[in-house]
Amino acid sequence: MKKTVCIAVIMVCLGAAGIRSSAAMQFKGTVINMSDVLIEVKKESREMTLYWTDQSKVLYQGKEAGRSAVEICQKVRANYTVKDHRYNLVSLEILQESYCTK
Repeated sequence: MKKTVCIAVIMVCLGAAGIRSSAAMQFKGTVINMSDVLIEVKKESREMTLYWTDQSKVLYQGKEAGRSAVEICQKVRANYTVKDHRYNLVSLEILQESYCTK
């Protein structure tokens, strides 16, 4: 009986992990690095590396903008999914212009 309950609990946990990986998640922070392949966003001590896809969108003031609108030191909200242990960027909303001096 205990083995059956344990197996059932494990299956539920694995099923929940599979559901979570396909659902969009969100991370809000400051752009600290970017390239054609990825963007790094930091909030306090946590950093996330998110990978651009062909479907990734950039939004600024509610309108779609290109990747060229993204700059270091901007405050952003990133929506992403996890696929094959990789954080794929779905959309990036620019919340505040860059505060870095150029």
